[in-house]
Amino acid sequence: MVLADFDAYVACQKQVEHAYRAPNWDRMSILNTARIGTCSSHRSVQNDADDIWPIKPVPIDLVNDDSGN
Repeated sequence: MVLADFDAYVACQKQVEHAYRAPNWDRMSILNTARIGTCSSHRSVQNDADDIWPIKPVPIDLVNDDSGN
């Protein structure tokens, strides 16, 4: 069963190689990253906080510290 879809895997890898060698690969990869939206793990944690745990966000006041800390 391990090799049952090997031909399909090889065909897909050829498509991946073709896309990677395309002149617009940089643009495609940048747009793909830009369009990813909110990180799914962040959304998952926020959903759990809203729906499961009785917690609210705690604002953190960041102070500009010139001491390097």
